[in-house]
Amino acid sequence: MPAFERIYKDVKDKGIAVVTADQDMVAESAGEYLARHQYSWTNYHDVEARVVTAFKTEGIPMTILIDAKGKILDYDFSGDEAAVRKAIAELGPEFASIAH
Repeated sequence: MPAFERIYKDVKDKGIAVVTADQDMVAESAGEYLARHQYSWTNYHDVEARVVTAFKTEGIPMTILIDAKGKILDYDFSGDEAAVRKAIAELGPEFASIAH
């Protein structure tokens, strides 16, 4: 989660959104966790597992990079911050600084 916060802070003003989905039975549990750790991205409460079903997976963390046109550019289960940053940097020269 700290890696997602670092990435979020680096991309939020560059037109990239970071969105997480939790499957906790109680929405407030995830919200409280995110607030307690001062994670400030958007979280989607997905108790019906729609995200898992849509992407046919149950692995976590699952990172999906989707461009503005809805095309999936990267799909990863490693949770590797460097890999996510590299994928974002490959979106174009305006995102090159995200790789670091």
